[in-house]
Amino acid sequence: MSMSIAPLSKEEVVPIRIREVVTQTHLGLTTKSNQSYHNVLVRDLNGVKYVRNERKEGNYIRDQPIVRNYDENVCWPEHPLNINGKIQGAIAIIRSLDEKILLVRNRKLWGLPKGARNYRTFLKLKAVTDRHYRETGDIIEHAEAHFTHDDVETSEENVCREVREETGIIIDPNSLEPFRYRNHSGSYCAYDGYYYQYPKTSEEFYSDLQQNGTDHENDELLWVSQQVLSGLLQNHRQNHRQGARIFNHVTYGYLEEYMKTHATS
Repeated sequence: MSMSIAPLSKEEVVPIRIREVVTQTHLGLTTKSNQSYHNVLVRDLNGVKYVRNERKEGNYIRDQPIVRNYDENVCWPEHPLNINGKIQGAIAIIRSLDEKILLVRNRKLWGLPKGARNYRTFLKLKAVTDRHYRETGDIIEHAEAHFTHDDVETSEENVCREVREETGIIIDPNSLEPFRYRNHSGSYCAYDGYYYQYPKTSEEFYSDLQQNGTDHENDELLWVSQQVLSGLLQNHRQNHRQGARIFNHVTYGYLEEYMKTHATS
């Protein structure tokens, strides 16, 4: 008797095609023709769930792997830039009632939920593109898009969207606390930081994860205690120059600041 094996879920490049793009920046208006922006989705993501890792407390892993697409030779979407020419984004430190911090793993590094701010028009075009592809298998072409200062999602909208997509947690923006970070050299960080007190324990998080789901970007979720987090940060400090990093650099800075200002004694 032969056994059927579920097909691997794969990331697919589904470009967002726009015939004319007009973007407003601090330098003025720019116009581009026939843009094809990099966009990745997993069509059958509903069949790829996070499940508990029984060998590791507070850890959630995919019940089957996602085959990743690592093509870097792409045209990235337009993102709002600040006056320093940096892509603006937001990052969240999420703490549970049992005083644990939520981490996400993308490829070989742990990080906090974060991402770049987007133009609202772009997010709508992405949603239409993805839905059309899931339903028909065809890539739609949009006539035009205008990305303006008034079209940029707020920092709070950005962090709530990213947290929802990466962790399944739905945040009330009024519950966010700004969390500032400036690295040791004093240089500017283009990510706006936020602290969020999750109104449940790390164990109760599983219900949100099952109910709301996540996107495809991360492979693992992990709640860590203050003690474990301190050890991970110490290992990162000691070994990152030898290439043995544990965190992405933005996450590392915010977590170091968190341990100085918010961690319990």
